[in-house]
Amino acid sequence: MCQTKLILILFLATAAIAGCCLVDEDLSECGTECKLDYELQLVTNITTELQTQLNMETEISVAAALKTFLADVFTDHAHDVDLSFYDVKGDSTRLHHESHIMNASQSSYTLHIPVRNYMHLAIANINDNSQVSVESYETCHNARLFS
Repeated sequence: MCQTKLILILFLATAAIAGCCLVDEDLSECGTECKLDYELQLVTNITTELQTQLNMETEISVAAALKTFLADVFTDHAHDVDLSFYDVKGDSTRLHHESHIMNASQSSYTLHIPVRNYMHLAIANINDNSQVSVESYETCHNARLFS
């Protein structure tokens, strides 16, 4: 009985070692680039935000002025879209950037970017916009919209 157990243990050990040898650890054929199917849908809620944040009687005129001033920015239609992908480590520098003319409320794109973890920032309706611009968006944490 002991001899049978020993043979069984040796057989299992041999099978385990042989099985490990069958794993192909050569990663040279693995892609370094990822095909990303990107779907973008523009959702704006400026009216809700203004009503929620500026709801006092004295703030209603400010809310109306802001809504008029930002009407070309916060629309349900995007003319252009700016896509930035940032490093998740260190100073969060921009690693990949694309701009597209969208002319819709939603659109799909196929992106080819290196395989890694990213932070992502999408900005719409910024091209040729005289009221709002993007500043310092070479790094994610410094990116900001200003007028």
